[in-house]
Amino acid sequence: MLKNIRRGLFALFGSVENIDVDAVVRTVYDTGGKLRMGIYHRVNGTYTFQEEVYNDKLLEMCWEPGRVGPAAGFDSPEAALEAARAALPWLKFVLE
Repeated sequence: MLKNIRRGLFALFGSVENIDVDAVVRTVYDTGGKLRMGIYHRVNGTYTFQEEVYNDKLLEMCWEPGRVGPAAGFDSPEAALEAARAALPWLKFVLE
């Protein structure tokens, strides 16, 4: 439970899996609403993606981190999105 609170605070105050971010560029949800992927602009000027999985257990009910882009990041949001498409097969069903 404490772990989920910590994750929620990181997401609320600009950190994704301990990487400082200053903006959410794009968020995409799967058709079932249990997966989402975010493209984030980091304070170092790079971009990254992160998949999150919704935990619908009654006492938790929160988004939990899944797969994350490489630590080095990407030069553009488009490059981060292309890497996310390659890493997350479900994206092909929701993106044109």
